[in-house]
Amino acid sequence: MNPGVNWLAFAILITFVTGCATQPGTVVPDAAWEHRRATLTTLNEFKADGKIAVRTSERSESASMIWVQSGDSSYVNLSGPLGTGATNLRSDGKTVTITRNGETQSYDADSYETLDEFGIPVGTVGYWARGIPDPSLAIDALSVEDNLLRSLTQSGWTITYTRYDHFGSFTLPTRLKLSKGDSLVRIFLYDWSLPVVQ
Repeated sequence: MNPGVNWLAFAILITFVTGCATQPGTVVPDAAWEHRRATLTTLNEFKADGKIAVRTSERSESASMIWVQSGDSSYVNLSGPLGTGATNLRSDGKTVTITRNGETQSYDADSYETLDEFGIPVGTVGYWARGIPDPSLAIDALSVEDNLLRSLTQSGWTITYTRYDHFGSFTLPTRLKLSKGDSLVRIFLYDWSLPVVQ
């Protein structure tokens, strides 16, 4: 697969109970978790800086990442190692535009996921990165500990959260792993810039 498609897959990756652990597949209703989930679902103004690494049986690649979200509008900048050219993604929720090496391509957001070699649904990683399930997808397994999502299975992907940090009034993931078949995606989010909550 050509490098352009690999970067396209990177771009799509960006378009995220009580005090005792539950077993995967067990959903324990809890008011504090549901409140956190509802709050983070509406968190659509932020800037996240980090890195993404993708590994399959055939290749291993990584990129630095800047992700800015403002309502339905998304902007993602991906820059690879060893002088690889930058990739910019912009979306208004209806159209996705990707620019790399001076070339620009636009796609309808509803059909965009068919271009993803890893099969991740469009927009879903935006929920996963915030530490909540995608509300539009069925939950196959879920584990919450200390009011934080620890593992989740949706759409055939298993997401494991290994670290959270505090950013203002929010506790957000800084390290998460996505796995499906022989595909492994690691996302490191070094910094979250968030609106002030009154």
